[in-house]
Amino acid sequence: MEKIVRLVYSSKETEKLSNKDFIQMVAQSQKNNFYLDITGMLLHLDEYYFQVLEGEKDETMKLYERIKLDNRHKEVKTVFIEHTDKRYFSDWSMGYTILRKVDIEKIKGMEDFFQFNGIEDMSLERAKKLVCAFVENEHILIK
Repeated sequence: MEKIVRLVYSSKETEKLSNKDFIQMVAQSQKNNFYLDITGMLLHLDEYYFQVLEGEKDETMKLYERIKLDNRHKEVKTVFIEHTDKRYFSDWSMGYTILRKVDIEKIKGMEDFFQFNGIEDMSLERAKKLVCAFVENEHILIK
């Protein structure tokens, strides 16, 4: 069985990306991640990013170091890292979605999300709940 790492981080954009620029960024990430055998999802919510990366430990950590240097975002925070045998997003080189606060509150299990300071100060428990909400509601992600 494959042993992988699941790394989750959040960050804040440095300047507002247009939807077109965001989609271009995701398309490039999908291409790069495919060759690295890294899967995951990226949530863009207001000015925040929330990303899950899954893959072989060394490749995933190298990618994360490059991501942290990207000037399109700041305040990069590692939310959690865990070792696992199962990928949540095995079919997605990078699933993504662009949401507003009103959208996320409609997702089953996330109705009270913004009562807890949203993404910027997320606890481990809340972060895992958000990841699970996207696994359970994968239809809202674009592959």
